[in-house]
Formats: sequence, structure tokens, C-alpha cells
Amino acid sequence: MGITLGPVEVKDDAVNIRVDQIDNDIVHVLSLITGASGQLPNGNTFHGVVVDINSIRNINQPDLATFEAELEPSLEQLWQKKQGDIFQLLNIYNN
Repeated sequence: MGITLGPVEVKDDAVNIRVDQIDNDIVHVLSLITGASGQLPNGNTFHGVVVDINSIRNINQPDLATFEAELEPSLEQLWQKKQGDIFQLLNIYNN
């Protein structure tokens, strides 16, 4: 991927890209952050990319019993909608 912002060509710089994708009553916030690094307990360091996906569902304020009854199916629906995107992002990064 090549990124140019006006006269600035992004090469080895750290980059943070965020996309807010609206899907009916759900907002998916996708973030891709390059230049991440960390240290493992054994002292080895690693470098890579952070992929962060948050899904936020806008709901009408139901009573607590309805909210509780719909919580698990609602979370499963969110997971099913985004898991394909997660695996596609990871596949792109690994290729």
C-alpha cells in the first residue's frame, strides 16, 4: 500500500488509519496502526501492526429484562458480521 499526503510520501513512518463504517444500526470502528513494537517476557522484541475492530450497536433503551434476553444473540450477530473482515485483514497482512 502506498500513501501520499500532499507532498509527503509515507514510507517507514508509523501510520494510524481509522474507518467508521455504518451498517444500519451498527457502527464498526476499524483501526490499523503500523509501527507497533513490544517486548516478550523472555526479553525478545517484536514489531508489527495493530488491527483493532470495535462494533457499536445503537439501541433503543429497552427494559432490563429485554436487554438481558437479547444481549447474547445480539453479540453473536456482531461477531458473525465482522469475523470475516478480521480474517481478511489478517490474511492481507500475512501475504
